Amino acid sequence: MSIPLLLPLIFGPLTAQQAIPALETVASATAVNGEVYFRPGDLLLGDPNLPGRPAIRPLQGNAAFMLPSDLSDYETLSGACPRSRDEARDVQARANAASATIARGDIGGDGVIEVATLERRGDPAAAWVQVTRAGKRLAEAQLPVPAWPCTGLVSEVDSDAIPDLVVVWSTWGADGRTIGVTVYKLPSAP
Repeated sequence: MSIPLLLPLIFGPLTAQQAIPALETVASATAVNGEVYFRPGDLLLGDPNLPGRPAIRPLQGNAAFMLPSDLSDYETLSGACPRSRDEARDVQARANAASATIARGDIGGDGVIEVATLERRGDPAAAWVQVTRAGKRLAEAQLPVPAWPCTGLVSEVDSDAIPDLVVVWSTWGADGRTIGVTVYKLPSAP
């Protein structure tokens, strides 16, 4: 009997239930030299340094508008992203294969904290976001482009009053730094 035939006998048959569900992407957007701003119920992506202060609301179909002149009510989620190519190289050089926590939150309101981590499986193209509860992996997704996450947040970012996972990431291209934001629907708490 060969080893592949022995595996189901030892570990039992593999089922679709053992596969880790994918995190559902609610919204994803990018901006060259942009910034991501957040306050409960509102997520903005724009460039306050451009004339007219152009911006979009990723959770409202990327609706275009102008950034408010006063952003003091907003948290700048992209503040942790590298500001220069050299800083980005340093961040990548310090990154290792271990996972890093990017956000924590109570999805179900039951006091049990779910943890969102980033697992680097090689280069930035293989950055995976994972959500775990009590050490059990609930769901995961690969970042939409080769990039490095800057920060994560579990919060009510839209009007449905259900917490989502916001991941802010950055990458560098010919036009400079690109900031991206991806919002994932969190799996229901068991």
